[in-house]
Amino acid sequence: MNSGVPPRQTNATLPLARRSVLRVAALAAALPVTSLALLAGCAGVPKPDRVIMGRTLSRTRTYVPPDSVFEAALMDVSNENEPPIVLARQRVEPAGQAPYDIAIPFQSSDIRRGGKYVVQAQVSLYGELLLYTPGVHPVIFDPVLQRMDVILEPYPRTYATARAGNPFAQTHWQLVSLGDESITPVGAPAEGAAAAFIQFHPAPGGNPQEGVSRGEFSGSGGCNRFLGSYQQNGPRLALSMDTTSIRLCLDGGKDESAFLRALTQVSGFMQRGRELVLRNQEGKPFLRFRALEAGEAAFEPYEPPNSQQ
Repeated sequence: MNSGVPPRQTNATLPLARRSVLRVAALAAALPVTSLALLAGCAGVPKPDRVIMGRTLSRTRTYVPPDSVFEAALMDVSNENEPPIVLARQRVEPAGQAPYDIAIPFQSSDIRRGGKYVVQAQVSLYGELLLYTPGVHPVIFDPVLQRMDVILEPYPRTYATARAGNPFAQTHWQLVSLGDESITPVGAPAEGAAAAFIQFHPAPGGNPQEGVSRGEFSGSGGCNRFLGSYQQNGPRLALSMDTTSIRLCLDGGKDESAFLRALTQVSGFMQRGRELVLRNQEGKPFLRFRALEAGEAAFEPYEPPNSQQ
């Protein structure tokens, strides 16, 4: 979500209206056995040996514009202090209308005993969310459980989220800048500590489609871990810090105290693409974050030839 990423491969044998574009590793598992044998002979191309199959489900019927893109990803979320690791992706462009079939090829060697894995899916248009996975869909790697169905719902369209490229909740938001000057970078974390970030975990209830939710948040200041609760109502956001760990850091995390103090002064937010901006009580942006993932790099936003945004 990277240099060194292999170019996207297009399966030109499918009609344009339902062309499936996967990375080389993902494409290997989606092709017939004869094609797999050819790809296996290519140097540097690992061969996926398992596929997560399923279907998207939705409680609401939503029209999807013609140029939209459907994506699903298998993610390793075992380490809550670090960004999720994307193990494999699936992409269909143009997406067509829901529901969508899920087929994510992956390597079983990437799965570790005791690890935590989830599947997330979304539909976007020019990098902006239309449909998203509102909850958590854990993956159980059991031969008996071969199917993985995922909920897709319209992403809340409020003043603060209309240009969002990532969900507000369940995203690893890494702190990019602190204060009024967006060009001032955040200092390095202390040795052994996670880089400064925040993640929101919604509680059941509320009215997400109207931009009303509440829940907990967690993160790192670059030295210590912290926990708190939040309430969101449209573009308004209130954070309440509950607890932090107690650790003395002398070799990094110099921005932690200012970061934690700023979180208690948040009164609103704004999303644009993969960026989250928190605003203070005067409405000024003073905390900037970037959605971060590791592992399999994201596909570039889909833009048809001669498209007008």
